[in-house]
Amino acid sequence: MTTSLLIPNRYMLRSAAELSREELSERVPSAFAARAHEATTDRYAFFPTANVIEALRESGWAPVSVQEQFTREEGRKGFQKHLVRFHRRSEINTTPLGDSRIELVMMNSHDGGCAFRLYAGVFRQVCSNGLVVSDATYGAVSIRHTHRTVDEVITTSQKIAGDSGKIGDSIESFRQRTLTDEEKQDFASRALTLRYGSVEESPVYPARLLEPARAADQGHSLWQTFNVVQERMIRGSRPDRLKALREGRRMGRVRRITGLDSQLQMNRDLWELAASYLN
Repeated sequence: MTTSLLIPNRYMLRSAAELSREELSERVPSAFAARAHEATTDRYAFFPTANVIEALRESGWAPVSVQEQFTREEGRKGFQKHLVRFHRRSEINTTPLGDSRIELVMMNSHDGGCAFRLYAGVFRQVCSNGLVVSDATYGAVSIRHTHRTVDEVITTSQKIAGDSGKIGDSIESFRQRTLTDEEKQDFASRALTLRYGSVEESPVYPARLLEPARAADQGHSLWQTFNVVQERMIRGSRPDRLKALREGRRMGRVRRITGLDSQLQMNRDLWELAASYLN
């Protein structure tokens, strides 16, 4: 039995070691559906996520995190969208990219809601946080539900593993780039704009996003700033009393993003935003 990290979300589990089939099926039953949802058409070729997970295990990828999308529809429970993160088994408990290592991020559903999707990700050891690399740099791959699904997934996973050096180079560039105070404020402002349309419409001032949760994130590098802002945008921020008082509004905060699609989109947008500061 593995030792799991405590995540404050009953639909998510992240572990410090490889998750067993039993742990996965208990936490994310939708990945182990025995059939497709009745709403799918005849063109939908059912291929369970569980089969792909086992095939990836055999090729050296270990599942370490799972998350299931919340649904209010009783008929879709057990078929809804789910996300699995894998680390290369040989790299578990190591950080070949400084404080990080490459992740393979897979999303699927059994209700016809999405194709298999594979993304390159980055796991940052210091905060147990998962990032997702921008499509603009390392393209995500969508795979239709066919009987060739598992072969395509394995091929794509090998490509993502092969791109790890390029991703590592990007991270190192983020580390080497020092931001001024004005640039950090600009980064946080643009991050709020991604989610709320403008800083004026956001519930907090940019400074709230720049509050590091740990000593390792105190600094002026682009990598530190990106990680601090990403964590605040995904996991939420403290309330901003000053903005509420100045604008005569109810005190608000950046709320945790719980939707799988929204999490992935915000991750990719923030990575692309960070990359723009290298130009």
